[in-house]
Amino acid sequence: MRIPIAGAATLLILFAMSVPDLQGQQCASPKAQTGGVLDDYHGTKVADPYRWLEDTDALETKAWIEAENCVTFGFLERIPEREQIRQRLTKIWDYPKYGTPFKDGGRYFFFKNDGLQNQSVLYVQRTLADPRRSCSTPTGSRKTGPSPSRRSRSRMTAGTWPIRPRPAGPTGRNSWYATSRPAGTSPITSSG
Repeated sequence: MRIPIAGAATLLILFAMSVPDLQGQQCASPKAQTGGVLDDYHGTKVADPYRWLEDTDALETKAWIEAENCVTFGFLERIPEREQIRQRLTKIWDYPKYGTPFKDGGRYFFFKNDGLQNQSVLYVQRTLADPRRSCSTPTGSRKTGPSPSRRSRSRMTAGTWPIRPRPAGPTGRNSWYATSRPAGTSPITSSG
């Protein structure tokens, strides 16, 4: 029986709703402190009381996330069908995915995800008949470029930095890409 992804998500929600009042039995929801951050965008004042949560490396944020996870996973772990749903969704999502290829600087580029990688890998080929070569890994590591900071390395090994390729130049010899990364972490640059 095939269950579409939306159907599987609906089933998970229905199962979660059918479990008798288990929320909060082990942990209490943490109180989220509010700050006085007020941004001014061309004369329009916009409050951002939860800005402190954007710093995922701050001890206060880590403590709040841990407390929230205690509540969330304490509830989810009691759902009897959870493991069956996880296995089914993993099976559904575990297939190779290719991005739209593009040509730049006389070379062909494309993204590929083997199935369950956090981020796709950027590949390059000189011609369509040539073997592909990885320009990046899902963890963001490269043999060239500056050494990232310890904080950056933890995000890279988690595979949570998406990359966006940039123009390769007229000869295609040098290419580079940009990463999305939190403020305060070291950039990773590369040429290939």
